[in-house]
Amino acid sequence: MASLDEIQYLVIGVVRDLRGLCSAFVSKQAYSSLFDWLYPSYLPIFLKALYVFYDRSDVYNPLLKFFHELSSNRQERLAFDSTKPNAYLLFRETSNLLYIFQTKTIVHVNAMIPETDDTLFYKSKLKPIITCLKIIRACLIGKIK
Repeated sequence: MASLDEIQYLVIGVVRDLRGLCSAFVSKQAYSSLFDWLYPSYLPIFLKALYVFYDRSDVYNPLLKFFHELSSNRQERLAFDSTKPNAYLLFRETSNLLYIFQTKTIVHVNAMIPETDDTLFYKSKLKPIITCLKIIRACLIGKIK
């Protein structure tokens, strides 16, 4: 049985590797293949990881950055086939991630991290909130024809 720390390091490594892959996939076909591979089998696992490691900024910061990369429409790669609901599914999973972050992590940070500790406050609260705002921005940007 793996310890919680081993699982934490595994999640961090996988999320960072997937973020690198996702940033390299700029074509519609490559990104669509990555998303089809991730959803529905693996994306819920990342939500569960955030739910479990809500109090560890070393885990939730890379996780949020991965979801930001996943929801970014770099070089118009998020043009899904009209017969597939992938855009809605991505938005739903991203919304669930932001909801878990707000209800678990922010509540914990507000209760436990003093605002007088500048570096810990930045790493635990401000930096992930900035990433969440980037995720929201990426989700709301659309191409108008």
